[in-house]
Amino acid sequence: SFLMPVAVAYDRDGSLVVADAAAQRIRRVRPDGRVETIAGSGALEKGALAVRGGFADGPGATARFNWPRGVAVARNGTIYVADTGNHCIRAIAPGGRVSVYAGSPARAGGEAGPRERATFSAPAGLAGDAAGNLYVADPKAGLRKIDPAGNVSAIALGRAPTGVTVLEQSDGLTLFVVDADGILIAYPDGRRWRMRSLNDAAAPAAGPASADPPGTVERDIAMQAPVGYARSLTVLAGDHMFYADPRASTVRYAFPGYAFAETLAGMAAEDASGEGAGYRDGAARDARFDAPTGTAASADGTTIAVAVACVRRIRLIKLDVTHDLAQKSSIVPEGDVPDDAYRIVYLAPSWSWYDSTGSDSVSAQLENQLRADGALARAKLVPAVRFINGLATLDPLESLARTVADLSVDKLVIVDLTQNSVETDLKKALDDPAAWQSKVTAHLRAANAILSAAHIRFAVDIHPLPMEYSANEYPASRNGLPGLGTGRIPELRMAPLLRQAVLAAGVELIDTYPEFVAEAHQPAGPVSAMVDSHYSVHGRMILARAIAHGIERLAPWSSP
Repeated sequence: SFLMPVAVAYDRDGSLVVADAAAQRIRRVRPDGRVETIAGSGALEKGALAVRGGFADGPGATARFNWPRGVAVARNGTIYVADTGNHCIRAIAPGGRVSVYAGSPARAGGEAGPRERATFSAPAGLAGDAAGNLYVADPKAGLRKIDPAGNVSAIALGRAPTGVTVLEQSDGLTLFVVDADGILIAYPDGRRWRMRSLNDAAAPAAGPASADPPGTVERDIAMQAPVGYARSLTVLAGDHMFYADPRASTVRYAFPGYAFAETLAGMAAEDASGEGAGYRDGAARDARFDAPTGTAASADGTTIAVAVACVRRIRLIKLDVTHDLAQKSSIVPEGDVPDDAYRIVYLAPSWSWYDSTGSDSVSAQLENQLRADGALARAKLVPAVRFINGLATLDPLESLARTVADLSVDKLVIVDLTQNSVETDLKKALDDPAAWQSKVTAHLRAANAILSAAHIRFAVDIHPLPMEYSANEYPASRNGLPGLGTGRIPELRMAPLLRQAVLAAGVELIDTYPEFVAEAHQPAGPVSAMVDSHYSVHGRMILARAIAHGIERLAPWSSP
């Protein structure tokens, strides 16, 4: 049994290390289900809800903690504990002996320097990297780093941080900080993204939080669901984030590259209504949680462990639900595919599927068009097109390319590129192409290098958006969007700018603009004519047909 588990971390053996705050203990749940106390002691007094906190180093059986709130496991098996009430970081050696690693239980503060003299003030979250650095989220002293030599330094990220997570990839280390304003992401190339919590009344209504570095970009996910009150989060490759929201009693999922967030498990709630709290196992949306606080991902990324404080349990979420971003099944091909299949991956934003029934999505119509045209059949192949949704910007492209390359089952990757991909409005994109072309080219070049190394062909299709193509069909044109005109003839000024960015990357181009121009002169139906700027069924058909013809001109299956 547990009293109040608040944080979890997987160790190298696949066991879960648990900070049981109210029991003043660090526990271990082994893969076979056995539970043991690693360190911590003290009796639960009659009528009390928590063991009285204390401080003592030494063997695990006699060591004392004071409301530990964070754990991290080093590669050598050492367990680091954020001993919140004792204002210090403790270390539990593989043999179970507990010692002070940094800070002092006698002094609270925010002093930097050697770890023996540095001070902390209620440290809460911990994360370690492969180089041996330990990152500490301290709500009062800020984000800190303890390097392998034992030096403690401040990192100017976040306001009153409570959680920290790191993601290490080939391009460097990304820091994810959970703080009073939401989630702040610091990428190795210097970018800073903020996902704001709508539940923080003290946060400004717009713009970066006051503590965020200059240039921090606001990632607007509030249209889907608020970030909530994340205490900790875990990150899988590609910036897929899972975090516990104790205020809404849910576990949530977000991908900042898509500016997307939603409830993964528990009752979807926009605020602390409380009606979804409870305890229930089962399908993710039917399950109920009560104040989940800590999360951790298994090494293979198929399981999310959750510390649920108020029901005194450790829960496991198996990623076997239908979820087009949260699980790898959206990237791994599903079902039986014939041996003579020519596998094509289509990466695109919501233009491809929004308001579709599936069969009239761009990817489905693309596969049907390739079958109907017969070019693949003449090569004794059949097309097999699968769609990976949500590429609203190109920021996740390299990560997705690595995943596709690692699978080594696909032959061709098609990426959809529009004005929307350059992350600015149409007027700015036309007036200042230098501000976005080099970034687009760099993303495409990097993805091409990854896929080429895996012998996978890469091509980019460019096309107009409905608001460029036909402003009189686009309802928002009544708001006087600049430069859109009123006729059906497409806005063509974006086409050469997109072409330049693609060709500069040295990748193959599928230009669908000619098909849209032809359609403008001989219209067969509305291309938009919906509640927003997405394509109609007819518009998706034009795009699918144009991409199919572009693929057939490339004939990548004829290359060795």
